[in-house]
Amino acid sequence: MTHRLATTPSGDPVKSRDRVLLTLVEGACTLDQLIAETGLSKAAADSALDRLVAAGQVSKTKMANQRRSGRPANLFSLPADGLISLGGVGASNAADIARLLGSIVYEHGQAALFVGNNRQGAVAIHGVAGFDAAVTRHAVSMVGMYRHVDGKNFEANAVVDDIHERLREIHAGHRVAV
Repeated sequence: MTHRLATTPSGDPVKSRDRVLLTLVEGACTLDQLIAETGLSKAAADSALDRLVAAGQVSKTKMANQRRSGRPANLFSLPADGLISLGGVGASNAADIARLLGSIVYEHGQAALFVGNNRQGAVAIHGVAGFDAAVTRHAVSMVGMYRHVDGKNFEANAVVDDIHERLREIHAGHRVAV
């Protein structure tokens, strides 16, 4: 059985970290819940979460009032600012970012992509708390707003072109992020 987050709409595999991020967009969950939702192994989910927490892309909170023995479970969630951090953005990872954005748009209908002057990328997802504030606050670094249209394939190559254009603007100093 292939899990719904295992491949992009075009059939490309989705990385473990991206599957975790896509799941956390729906809300906070424990490791066991992430494993059930993503179809990842415990080791793959744990490894992805460790990297995402270390990068500041995911928050980890110990759960209180558990009714089982052993260590308390951790609750994982996205930061409250409405943005999913993508880390550094460059020509070498633009296609990966475009594929992730395609998965997000397919699942959620609309998303905005940002690349700041420091070349750090982020995505705001429509319908997630903080979307409107993120779009307003980071408008100057917006690469584009992308929507899912029934019957049309997501144009990942167009997103790659948009990212390259934003990187050229940053290099030339044409836009200044606030």
